Amino acid sequence: FQNKMIRDYVAETEAQIEVVAQVKAYALEFNKGHSGRNMALIGNAGTGKTHLASAMVNHCIKNLHCPARFLSISKLNRVVRESKSFESDYTESQIIDALASCELLVIDEIGVQSGSDAESRALFDVFNARYEEMKPTVFISNLNLQGFAEAVGGRIMSRLREGGGEILSFDWEDYRK
Repeated sequence: FQNKMIRDYVAETEAQIEVVAQVKAYALEFNKGHSGRNMALIGNAGTGKTHLASAMVNHCIKNLHCPARFLSISKLNRVVRESKSFESDYTESQIIDALASCELLVIDEIGVQSGSDAESRALFDVFNARYEEMKPTVFISNLNLQGFAEAVGGRIMSRLREGGGEILSFDWEDYRK
């Protein structure tokens, strides 16, 4: 996804055009200093959520030379879990600090985690560290709004919406079909 750009997303319907405009406005906030508001891209598989989120990361890295990261919830949980090993070169705090420090963090595949207390705590700790520093986080999920809210929990949902945070719904057909 290193070459994905917002302008390459094919928006054909009114809903797609509106979502692209909102994503573009969000990405352009980085040009002048981002407000710190968060965003969630939720809905059907194959609708371009990852494309647009990758484009935001690429905008930050390539155009503004600021650190941005894209990772799945599975990788986040795996890295935090592995940091607890005696053989690990990194502590859990170092992992959280590293993920909290980048200008933009995208966490993909929300909803595929098992929902264990350790996973929920890791996600909250990363998100909350970013929230406290007013660093924007973008979540991606194939779940509907209710499923997404259950997957991230009430504390994250509340903080996600604060300060103009947006939840964009991708409820059109899968492009890959």
